[in-house]
Amino acid sequence: MARPRCSFDAFPSAVRTLLVLPLVLLGLVFAQDLALAQEAPPIIVDDYGQWKRITSTAFSPDGTWMSYAYDRLEGEDTLYVKALDGASAFVVPRGTAPAFSRDSRWVAYQISPPEEEGDEESARPGRPQAPTPGQRPGQGGGRSQSLPMILRNLATGDSLTF
Repeated sequence: MARPRCSFDAFPSAVRTLLVLPLVLLGLVFAQDLALAQEAPPIIVDDYGQWKRITSTAFSPDGTWMSYAYDRLEGEDTLYVKALDGASAFVVPRGTAPAFSRDSRWVAYQISPPEEEGDEESARPGRPQAPTPGQRPGQGGGRSQSLPMILRNLATGDSLTF
């Protein structure tokens, strides 16, 4: 006795859609992943210097301003001071160590020297320096640099340098 064959057309259209739709979506996901994997170039050693990390994050006491720095592995860092409502922003090349005033009207920060002027350690403030012979750690000495301090009025953008 011949067994009746089951045809896909025997199912109602809604059931056919429910059966086919997951397969189509799954195929699209795999096709997209395959396309993205083929487009991405390999990472080479020269790419490492372009990597950044976010450091020096801070919020003003009243919560209307924030600061953060893009710290690059190679090249000069950049400090950003932004109003959280998006009204204004300050971009400070080589800016470091931001601090807001208690009334949130001012921000103070230092300016690091350009990297070309010294070696890598002298271009990055806050890194410990080796004491000179005969000195104990913490007594000064070594290659001490005085970094310029900037005090910026957040309302007007005017700044004072110390």
